[in-house]
Amino acid sequence: MEKSNGLRTFINPFSETGFKILFGQTKNKNLLIDLLNTLLGEESNIEDIQYLDNELTSSVEPRETIIYDICCLTSKKEYILLGMQYKKRKSFFTQTLLYAAEILDGQTEKYEDLYDISAMYEVYLMNFEDDECNEFLNEFTFMNEKTHYMLSDKFRMLYYSIPLFKKKEEECENRLDKWIYILKNMENLSTIPWVKDDPIFYKLAQEGAIAKLSEAQYEKYCREIDQIKFTKES
Repeated sequence: MEKSNGLRTFINPFSETGFKILFGQTKNKNLLIDLLNTLLGEESNIEDIQYLDNELTSSVEPRETIIYDICCLTSKKEYILLGMQYKKRKSFFTQTLLYAAEILDGQTEKYEDLYDISAMYEVYLMNFEDDECNEFLNEFTFMNEKTHYMLSDKFRMLYYSIPLFKKKEEECENRLDKWIYILKNMENLSTIPWVKDDPIFYKLAQEGAIAKLSEAQYEKYCREIDQIKFTKES
């Protein structure tokens, strides 16, 4: 199949192929580390990660509605799940809780002392708006609603609603702004901004080029894009 995707230069990171190429390969783990450190905030200092073989999405939902996820373990033994979802659906937030439960449950057999259970972070990039999570960043923890007492600091869930990010390129002030701007607009950009001064974004541009896809990857990617368009219209 000839790679004639209109005037498109870069892959859609909210497709399965785009997401896994950019963030799911060991050779690109510096992209994932930089993105996670940015999304988790100033207190995050991930230096290295180990990809974990988790097929959390395979048996829960039909293929066209799954969350694309990557699960990893940091050098500090923290579990992090990064997920992308392009379609709003009723089961989304329940499903993210089930994912967290699976990972936390898997730890209990490894620790004799439950105080040593590793921290668990779930970070979701949602390419849709939701009435229940109506801010750009919606963060949840185990906290007493009245006293704000933290029941446990081992668990955080962060949901980023990408459509609620409205900044233009010239309005991006910090690294979070730049990452979200690129991810939101990447499919429609002819060039990735900030590549001259930033090796991470330079690599993102190189790895995310449609021209770099193999024929098999490109055919699969085109099917995914057709499915995304169909899903949004239905």
